[in-house]
Amino acid sequence: GNPLANQSVNFSASNGATIGATQTTDASGMAKMTLTSTVAGTSDVTASINGSNQSVTATFVADVSTATIENGAMTVVANDAITNGIATNSVKVMVTDANGNPLAGQTVSFTADNGATIVPAGTTAADGSVTITLTSQTIGVSNVTATVNGHSQNVATTFVATPQLNSMIITGGQTTVVAGTTSNTFSATFTDANTGLALKNTPVSVSLSVNNAGKFSDSGTATTTATVTTDASGVALLPGIIGTTIGTDTVTATLDGVSKTAALTITADYANPILQRITLTTRTGGDGRAQYVLAYIVDPYNNVLNDSRVTVYQTTTGNLTLNNSISANGESGSYWIGNHRTFAYTNYTSGVATISVHSDMSSSQSIAVPGD
Repeated sequence: GNPLANQSVNFSASNGATIGATQTTDASGMAKMTLTSTVAGTSDVTASINGSNQSVTATFVADVSTATIENGAMTVVANDAITNGIATNSVKVMVTDANGNPLAGQTVSFTADNGATIVPAGTTAADGSVTITLTSQTIGVSNVTATVNGHSQNVATTFVATPQLNSMIITGGQTTVVAGTTSNTFSATFTDANTGLALKNTPVSVSLSVNNAGKFSDSGTATTTATVTTDASGVALLPGIIGTTIGTDTVTATLDGVSKTAALTITADYANPILQRITLTTRTGGDGRAQYVLAYIVDPYNNVLNDSRVTVYQTTTGNLTLNNSISANGESGSYWIGNHRTFAYTNYTSGVATISVHSDMSSSQSIAVPGD
């Protein structure tokens, strides 16, 4: 345990610290060595002599006096918020010392131009970062400046318009469409909710729905979300619909809780009639010799066709003739009643009534009509 003078002690240090390699012991057997570092954190220092060694841990801390925001250390985290004064953009700042070590607990001040409202200050976390948010009711670029210890950096953030759905009409003024036919598109007009000005050349996502079994031409469904881009007047085209059930198809467009509607009248497809079925009934009362054949006509979507736009005719067999003494709706022997075409026969012998529908989709059916 006696002290030894004039002994060479070797030193080493970890984590990038700089230390002298050798020191000689003094008369009391002591060898002292200093070390420096540019890296915050711990450094293990090892002293060795004659095959024996010991270690201690030294700690280096970041240099608060040189706190700075380096180039590239300020970034935009979230951008393109709408200008409703609620939606936020955000920026992030990293504060370090002159050697790049992160500095915790540093107060960073913030400012923003172009009317944006920003959190005025924030404190860095353990990793040296601080993130703040800003809002605006002004469309355009807001430059954000962060300052610490007299050093500043800035980044540009962008605020976009708040889309508002103002109106919707059927493009070209179309109000009626035949079942199974794709309608014209719908024209929707959008403005900025804050300024009331036309929302020019801006992408907008709109929720769409249609009733009465209609479907949108682009998706084939009754509900869809359409992402469209407005023109210089704030107008965008929404997809058309295909209606198959006669009646009114109402299209509803919704954006941020605001809905607008436009309606189409769907008419039956009289160009393509189909003879759905024919039935036979016996006339009640009278001479008992009249038989009724009822022809039910529909379009390809099962909509009832029941007026003179459909040509329905019959051929006779034997003595099977129309009874023109029976009439309805200004027609004798054969006429429309409700949802079917009625053929009234006077038959002294049995026959077969063949009922046909005249169209490009020729359709016919036959039924036996008994005689007396």
